[in-house]
Amino acid sequence: MNPLRTLATAVLIACGLAALSAPASAQDRGDRRIAAIVNRDAITLYDLEQRIRLVGLGARVPAAGEGRQRLAAEVLRSMINERLQIQEAARQSVEVTEKEVQDQLAEIERRNRMDRGGLHKALRQRNIDPRAFEDQIRASLAWNKVIQAKIMPQVRVSDAEADAM
Repeated sequence: MNPLRTLATAVLIACGLAALSAPASAQDRGDRRIAAIVNRDAITLYDLEQRIRLVGLGARVPAAGEGRQRLAAEVLRSMINERLQIQEAARQSVEVTEKEVQDQLAEIERRNRMDRGGLHKALRQRNIDPRAFEDQIRASLAWNKVIQAKIMPQVRVSDAEADAM
């Protein structure tokens, strides 16, 4: 990785994390300031805040302070990795359709015994933009396709290995 790019990313992350400690009213307005740039692809503070809220569904999220900044840094790193995965998928001409994303959402709803559309409703009730979850699903599906296209053709299982299993 280019050291200058690493430095620039670190500076953007520091600025983004500092901005997260801004008053909630600024965050709730859909803050479009940049938290990080991943190869010309911006992650906004709004995107970061939405993902933090999403992560917070399953865990206690600190309202402020050092714990919140630590969580924000972890979430932002995860989002950066997802953007890199999506960019690699695009480079490999791998596409994820809207139908695939919606099918995955429907499967999650089914496994959780939710009505159709119940997941979006639950997210909205918690002030979470459903696109935050959809983006995460899209990145996961894209990366799985890249892995299948790159690694699966290299895996060879002999008849003897199959019989042994």
